[in-house]
Amino acid sequence: MKFHLCALILAAASLMQAADMSLVRTGLVAPDTLLRHQTELGITPDQAERLRRLVDEAQQQSQGLEAALKEQQQVFEKAVQSPETKADAGRDQLKKLLDAEAALKQLQLHTLLGIRAELTPEQRDQALKLGAADAEQREPLEARLKEKGQKLRNAFESTAVELSETLKGRASEIAKLAGQGRLAEAEQALDALAKEAGLDEPVQAEAIDFDKYETGATDMPSLQDRYASVKERARQVIHLPTLKKLLQGRDELEKAKASEDVNRVARILTWAEGVLAKK
Repeated sequence: MKFHLCALILAAASLMQAADMSLVRTGLVAPDTLLRHQTELGITPDQAERLRRLVDEAQQQSQGLEAALKEQQQVFEKAVQSPETKADAGRDQLKKLLDAEAALKQLQLHTLLGIRAELTPEQRDQALKLGAADAEQREPLEARLKEKGQKLRNAFESTAVELSETLKGRASEIAKLAGQGRLAEAEQALDALAKEAGLDEPVQAEAIDFDKYETGATDMPSLQDRYASVKERARQVIHLPTLKKLLQGRDELEKAKASEDVNRVARILTWAEGVLAKK
């Protein structure tokens, strides 16, 4: 029974990422409370099976709703970023986004209400008390996670570059762990990401002498290929000191392109290729 219940709770947790205390105030039982305290609550095999069916159904429905929400988020962001978007169009797109979000939240609420209905009154009361106690113990960890996450986010946003798919994937995994109530694992993963990103490493701000680098191939097709390769590889960099160094080189590259200094463009690309080869 424990195997089925564990899978059930992790699935249910992905449907609604909410803190125990906020659920306690509504009289709802946080899914991960059932996982942590299944023995104390006396969850029976029959209850576990009914809960599993409930969540399986919700998971199937949520896949389409989550995809629709993601699509509406992307469309909304593009609409807002476009200077041609008028107020009415922006408002209409926002409504579509909110409707997609509301549909998912309605499913989440339906699932949580269904989970609560499968518990006896005694189990519900005990689960709410255990959830409240768990929340109090986790508050410092949640606050620490939020602070660390915001610090890392601010550091990357300060570069004003689009986040790499690698970084987005890592952040998504951390958010998933936190949403499942696995806060200690989430913090460990966040600390590992911050270290890999060189969050606390000093950034060298001295000027770079690009003239000491070889030009390499300087014909236009070769320069275009080299530039495209450097740009694509740089997009995957998550080491902040390296990223900021590359941005410094990018600024000098734009100046060299504007002045049509082919040799300087080539030397800067050689430098960037060397920087990327070390990562």
